[in-house]
Amino acid sequence: MATAEDISSLAAFLCSGHARNISGQCIPVTAGEPA
Repeated sequence: MATAEDISSLAAFLCSGHARNISGQCIPVTAGEPA
């Protein structure tokens, strides 16, 4: 089960300049479990 830290890490990444070319994607946060 994904934790709040997992979700916040993804949110921080998506708000950073490293994710500037990502758009229109569904990114599952599954903590290693199959989606």
